[in-house]
Amino acid sequence: IEGLLAVAYSRGEGPGEVSARQQAIVTLGKLRAVEGIGVLAREVPHSFPAHLWRRHPLDHYPAAWSLLQIGSPAVPAVLGRLNRDISQEEMHVIAWWVYSLDGKELGLSRLKLTAQSGKKLSDTGKRNVARLIELYQSIDFNDVRQWPRPPSQAK
Repeated sequence: IEGLLAVAYSRGEGPGEVSARQQAIVTLGKLRAVEGIGVLAREVPHSFPAHLWRRHPLDHYPAAWSLLQIGSPAVPAVLGRLNRDISQEEMHVIAWWVYSLDGKELGLSRLKLTAQSGKKLSDTGKRNVARLIELYQSIDFNDVRQWPRPPSQAK
């Protein structure tokens, strides 16, 4: 696990380094390595080409997919991302992550409870949870056209 974490934390931009980081991120998910939650949460908004992936809404986002494989232990780290300024793309990825983990109703309940409790949420986090709930309620999770996509592939 330590070796995978080191590669996942790396920031090399060469083709081999990007591919190795991508594979390390996916492998951490396959192993359900809770030790990887921190680096995986950091990588949620980063996309990679999806030609190697499954047919899933999070195909372009291997860190989000890996956090989904880890499951409930990853919830605090993923929702913790809301405490910072995040892009609409990342907000969309998080919405699909919550849906993929919990289903529509339970996911919405989780988000509403997060908003109500306000625990561990900055002012930015509170605003982002409200934005996320609004986005979550607007998504038709049965429509593949609403899957999150990197800006370069959005239509």
